[in-house]
Amino acid sequence: CIEYTLMAEAMELVHQHLAAAYKLLHVLVYPCVEVGLDASPTLACIVNEMKELAHPPCNCKQLLSRALIVKDYCYEQLYVGDWSAVDVRWRALYRSCCHLVALCQLNIALTEASTQPDGKLVGVSSSSLSSTTGSIQSCQTPMLRSALELCDHGMMMGASYSHLLKRPLHETEASIVRCMDLAALATCIQTELSSATPDNLGQSQLDSGPLLSLSHASFEDTFRPGKRSPVRRVSMPDIVEFMSLAATQQPFVIEDGITNWPALQRWSQLDYWNKVAGDRTVPVELGRDYRRQAWTQSMMHLRTFIATHMQPQSEPDPKRSKALDGSDDVAAVEGERRRIGYLAQHPLFDQIPELKADMILPDYCSCGDGQVLKVNAWFGPAGTVSPLHTDPYQNLLAQVVGQKYVRLYDPVESSKLYPTEGLLSNTSQVDCEHPDFDQHPLFSIAPCQETILQPGDMLYMPVKYWHYIRSLSPSFSVSTWWT
Repeated sequence: CIEYTLMAEAMELVHQHLAAAYKLLHVLVYPCVEVGLDASPTLACIVNEMKELAHPPCNCKQLLSRALIVKDYCYEQLYVGDWSAVDVRWRALYRSCCHLVALCQLNIALTEASTQPDGKLVGVSSSSLSSTTGSIQSCQTPMLRSALELCDHGMMMGASYSHLLKRPLHETEASIVRCMDLAALATCIQTELSSATPDNLGQSQLDSGPLLSLSHASFEDTFRPGKRSPVRRVSMPDIVEFMSLAATQQPFVIEDGITNWPALQRWSQLDYWNKVAGDRTVPVELGRDYRRQAWTQSMMHLRTFIATHMQPQSEPDPKRSKALDGSDDVAAVEGERRRIGYLAQHPLFDQIPELKADMILPDYCSCGDGQVLKVNAWFGPAGTVSPLHTDPYQNLLAQVVGQKYVRLYDPVESSKLYPTEGLLSNTSQVDCEHPDFDQHPLFSIAPCQETILQPGDMLYMPVKYWHYIRSLSPSFSVSTWWT
């Protein structure tokens, strides 16, 4: 009944807001033409054709073909020059096009499943929808997956529509934008796909292994500084106590800081991820860390990421394997050597809002005039590394699944940590595990603090505090930046 209700809502969204999607596209495309962002007269002609095609009875297949042209044109603009230099208005237009194409594809999938012969935009009643669910699952899954990927790409690469208009939205435009909820549409499609896709996850739960301590963890041949001390640990301070601790500008761990998060029980269950987000497209980092030449990124479905990188069927080799370039960015998974994959620093909870119900933002982030800026997910196997770096804001790192080793250096030690010049100025040149003391001699005398985060722990890191992190088991963490 829940699946039926959600798909009925999705179909209602298609019927009510396909015209709204076009209207928003119409509002957005002409500012691009007017400001001369390389938009050709041909683009304007295609939009006018879409206007005619959107009138009832709407021919979704022809409208889809035109919308794809506009979307692809916008996509090309996103890859002209550096990403930071891309005009945000093209990103807003791309998001709108992705939504329009997804709606067209969803309508085609549903109308074909309901055995309508002409492909027109027609109504699908509650009774007819319930009788066509099996047909959707068996015949229309590729179309639904394509629509879902478009929703995800629109959210990840697009931008708010207000960026394009450079003014507040008037009421008509605001009502259109309220209809254009990509996240809600993606949720509806994912729910249908979850019921249509068999659960082939061989392992039902992430294995975090036995709890480790600094005195018992095995660091093999990795370097550990002589001047090191444990990070202070406290038990659930109240707001006043937290502010007093934070005022010292020293890191500390709040033990059992997230015991009220449903995520502690849910996020280690792989079938939960399969159901809620298995077909969602996410960016995955491939390689040991982003300073390596072989490091890259790839878009993949979350279920593919889990099956490829999160499910060892045999014990990983305790000795790290070396990749061809000499970097240890491969791991033993199912007895094979595979590149380490890491879903790192991704705003997963904006993309999939239902996951927000599994967590509770700490009240500490509201101290004084505090404002939450970013909430990011970190999901990966044992061996993922965040190289020594700093963040521009206060950070609360919540450990939900698995264990992570964290090493921290005070900003006053920056000269001993050899910051990289240029774009990566917030990142150290030093390999914390295998430092080259000929090139970085002062690193050996830099004092540090260290800890192992356990499920339920929450680490406070002040602004600009240097930190290096390595996962000791399959792990999921949530970082919250706030002012």
